[in-house]
Amino acid sequence: MEHWLSEYPGPGGQEFGWYGLDNATEHVETVIGLARQLEIQALVSGDIGADKIAPWKLPMHGRVYVSGPIDLADDGFVPVPLQEANLVTCVPRDPTLWRLASSVETERKPDDLPIADAAIVYWDLLMSGDQDSDEAAQHISQLLTGAQ
Repeated sequence: MEHWLSEYPGPGGQEFGWYGLDNATEHVETVIGLARQLEIQALVSGDIGADKIAPWKLPMHGRVYVSGPIDLADDGFVPVPLQEANLVTCVPRDPTLWRLASSVETERKPDDLPIADAAIVYWDLLMSGDQDSDEAAQHISQLLTGAQ
């Protein structure tokens, strides 16, 4: 995992910061619902993705990768700088996010949140800078490597 982390440049792309009053899970569910209505691909990562894959950290921020920009201003969100956001949407430059996620898509129920590949969730946790994200990332790493 450390080697992959040192080599992977990250998803890249354009990020959009949003602030809403609901909890992080509700924020992400709102984005996923809107993306489905607009027929835009979406993948959940960060705190919420980690909570779905290997629950350990209380989700405080939402992160959703989308295949195109989504305006959330009419859905209870205010656009804010990334450092003030409690929800970030990102149109990634890395096209493999969609292919990696589709490889595990068949394991999900249709009403489940579409979660990004665990390695991407791991990367996002480590890059978030949140105080407890490193420990949450270690739980994801143990799941990926089979270590206990």
